[in-house]
Amino acid sequence: MNTATEAISTPDTWLRMSLALAFVIGLVFLSAWLLKKISVGKMITGHSAKGNMKILDKTCLGDKQYLMVVFVEEKYLLLGVTPQSISLVSELPGYRVQEDHKETLFERFFHTAARKIEEGRK
Repeated sequence: MNTATEAISTPDTWLRMSLALAFVIGLVFLSAWLLKKISVGKMITGHSAKGNMKILDKTCLGDKQYLMVVFVEEKYLLLGVTPQSISLVSELPGYRVQEDHKETLFERFFHTAARKIEEGRK
């Protein structure tokens, strides 16, 4: 047997590799938790840290141009968002949140990606 093969197959090496993998996975989960606690988390989840602002819906109009329905200070706002600016298009006094809009942007992205993967397998 080759010396390199013998070194890899020792129990000590497997234990060290397993511990290193567990450490890396722990770092990933710790990073995700920290991101959720700081302001970057609100970009991922659509919610601010204090819960005062929520992105309820987002529609792409073109290259990096979006319309968003946002709930802020007990008001529903329609915003136009581009890389250069954010503009108030309108207040939406009669807007009602539908049950299917409770899903966060990240969850919606994850479910869409999972559906596309499943369709690719068929």
